[in-house]
Amino acid sequence: MDLALDALPQSPPTTGVLSFQGSPDSALVTIDGKKLGSAAAFRQEISADSHQVEISAEGYASQHETVAVPAGGEKSVQFALARLPEAPAQAEPGWTLGEKTEVQRALRALGHFQGEAEGGFGPRTRSAIKQFQSFEGAAETGVLSDSQRWTLLDMAQRLAALLDQAAV
Repeated sequence: MDLALDALPQSPPTTGVLSFQGSPDSALVTIDGKKLGSAAAFRQEISADSHQVEISAEGYASQHETVAVPAGGEKSVQFALARLPEAPAQAEPGWTLGEKTEVQRALRALGHFQGEAEGGFGPRTRSAIKQFQSFEGAAETGVLSDSQRWTLLDMAQRLAALLDQAAV
């Protein structure tokens, strides 16, 4: 008895290829909440379905979209992220150098800032402020409101008090 394997129906494909092209070259891709690396070099076989895609890069507005990857086909996504405006050189107007230094010390105490607390709010301080804002669930602007400043200082002070207590 001869069986013809050619007569068996083949399963339809369950995957497709997703790729990205665009700028900036430093863009990273996140698919369905999972960070997968560089968007510039991304070309990968994934399940044929609709996926939530985020393309992001430091200093640029993120791009979010739903992408349908066809079974047995390829979906190429083009992107051009828009550059965010630079933070004003003199943000938090009215704060003294001492108050800004105090903010940097608090950011450092909470693990957001690694530099010297000297009162200058450059890119490292702005990045640390964004980390703090993200931790707090606030919009990551890199500029502290007075309310956020007081919350930051209070958190750092409470942490310092906890660390000063003797171990039980």
